[in-house]
Amino acid sequence: MSTVTTEERLAVLALVAEHAWRNDHGQADRLWELVTEDYTSDGPMGTMIGREALRAWGAKRVLNPSQVRHVVSNTRVFRGEDGELRATSYYVVFRDSSAQPSTPASVGEWHDRFELVDGEWLLAERNIKPVFVNTDAPRPVIGS
Repeated sequence: MSTVTTEERLAVLALVAEHAWRNDHGQADRLWELVTEDYTSDGPMGTMIGREALRAWGAKRVLNPSQVRHVVSNTRVFRGEDGELRATSYYVVFRDSSAQPSTPASVGEWHDRFELVDGEWLLAERNIKPVFVNTDAPRPVIGS
């Protein structure tokens, strides 16, 4: 198993942060730019297959003006047994709520796989693994 280079680690950290930032700052319609053509995502909100599915989801997401913030930490970048570049990150999600102070809606892990495409690292797969879920938190509303 080969080691992860500093350049690869920095690229993955930047990509994970950019993904969260775009989702949180009204640019979910640009998330598709960060993923491979055959990107897959699986989590509590369902399964998404392909860049176009993420593009459609993001276009609906920006129609909902509610606030959301992802706090991401402890990103562990490594090579899987298959030699592919992978990362596991902890996340905490806060959603717009009239409750003050706000409490996390979900705490969990992102299990990501990356591919190098034309010299740029892109997200190829994300599996969202909630560990703690606040059932009283506001539910996400994706545009109509």
